[in-house]
Amino acid sequence: MFRPVFSLVWLIALLPARTPWSVTWGKAPGGWAAVPGVYRSYTTVYQSWQSDPDLYLWGSGERDLYTRLAREGLHPDLLALEGTVYPLAWAVATLPEGAPELYDVLQVTDDWNLWSALAAGYQEPWSVSLFWGDFATIWDLDSTFTLIPVASGASGFVLTAGGQELAGNRVHRQSWVRLEWKITGKGRHPGRLEWDAKVGYRWEQGNRVPDGLTLRFYTKNLTLTGENPANHILDLRVRLATEPDRFGLLETKLALGKAFAVGRTRVGMVAGIDWIADYLEFSAVRHTGKREVHLLLQPFLLW
Repeated sequence: MFRPVFSLVWLIALLPARTPWSVTWGKAPGGWAAVPGVYRSYTTVYQSWQSDPDLYLWGSGERDLYTRLAREGLHPDLLALEGTVYPLAWAVATLPEGAPELYDVLQVTDDWNLWSALAAGYQEPWSVSLFWGDFATIWDLDSTFTLIPVASGASGFVLTAGGQELAGNRVHRQSWVRLEWKITGKGRHPGRLEWDAKVGYRWEQGNRVPDGLTLRFYTKNLTLTGENPANHILDLRVRLATEPDRFGLLETKLALGKAFAVGRTRVGMVAGIDWIADYLEFSAVRHTGKREVHLLLQPFLLW
């Protein structure tokens, strides 16, 4: 019999990615949004103190755009509270105990399970974060020389916390806090342009997992047609332990993706590796040096 939590997590995991539900209020930008998805589902409440935001022009050049956005993030005027769940990763972590027969169905070899490959690359089942920074709508001229919104971006500080971690196909009780500075953005055209860069530090409760630096870089451009076609997804994450007696690389995730068009829909696959230290092998003195390499496979559908 499935446990209630197991069943609930799998129900969330089956929700299709879709246009977010959202509500806005006030003259200054503020509101609520919820975005369900298989890999990541989140809800956000946000409020800005700037009723007349600055004008960001795409034609000014990407380098100048990112530089200005990063600089504005040092003068925050937006506060956002976000709760995030990673449904598929959480659901797969419940399979070995909740439904071992279902987990064994996709056991390809003694060391490789397709369920684990679909869920690889996620560190925690859920998190809560507070963002304090700046948000901007990025504009460009259309063929009639009318300003239209083509992308949005944000930069600032993010404080994230959680009470569990995912390791070894198990959910472990492990409280943690992470402080990061980030710059991120998302395009509104069919190419689904996205970029996200974060650098920060993560504190762990107890001695089982060492504290360390975190770095994440993500970019996506699926503009498959037009004058400047592109077709790539790059996801890189590095985690480095900084404690004197446990200094070293904790995790490296590298994934690449491609897509093809079916009408206005994008169908594709992200594949890579997640090279990670076995958290259960860490002691209060030093780690054993044991590492695990997980294959990562994530099919996706965008419309």
